[in-house]
Amino acid sequence: MRALFKYLLNDKLIAIDFSQKIPMVQSRKQTRIPSFWSVSDLKKLIAVIDRGSPVGKRDYAMILLACHLGLRVGDIKKLTFENFHWEDKQLVFTQPKTRTSLSLPLVQDVGWTVIDYHKIWTT
Repeated sequence: MRALFKYLLNDKLIAIDFSQKIPMVQSRKQTRIPSFWSVSDLKKLIAVIDRGSPVGKRDYAMILLACHLGLRVGDIKKLTFENFHWEDKQLVFTQPKTRTSLSLPLVQDVGWTVIDYHKIWTT
């Protein structure tokens, strides 16, 4: 906001310098977003996803893949339906970041969620 008001003042679109009226927000440069979530926070996040819409089904599947299997965003983005070995109940893929091949157990709720999302594109 401060920068916007300075711009407006410099371009003579306003006559009063409102940028001086906006307080500075103190922040530490070393402040980081937590790299983990508590179980209760994850349960709250999962509970509010609207699983009735295609976007909600997608989001729910991605969150479960991350929460239950520990997949990274890059891993999830690169997954295809062929990575799911349904007969063996395995998710088999190569991690883009490390180029490591992984075979993870496909837990039931994650599998059904992926199938539910996949049905949107096949019907």
